[in-house]
Amino acid sequence: MPKNASERRRLRQKLLEENMLFMREYYNLSQTDIIDALKNSSDRARTLDNFVNQIELRREGATQSLQNLQTQRKMYINEIQSISQAANSERNTLEREFNK
Repeated sequence: MPKNASERRRLRQKLLEENMLFMREYYNLSQTDIIDALKNSSDRARTLDNFVNQIELRREGATQSLQNLQTQRKMYINEIQSISQAANSERNTLEREFNK
């Protein structure tokens, strides 16, 4: 969990850059005219295998990225709940002290 605002900004930027790279790679792959590539290939089986491998690689990357995001979400929810509980505890303490 990031300890300060600078570290949080750095991690957000890193996550954004990773997601943009993934999207760019996926976009480039989706623009591939596989029919044309197969027509022009001297080894169609190899060309198709390479294309399928790239799709599988992107799927694995997306799955890992999703798992990382879910883990981060849980961490942030836990931190927010912890901060909220601490704030409520402090508020209750102040109210008790004020009402004495």
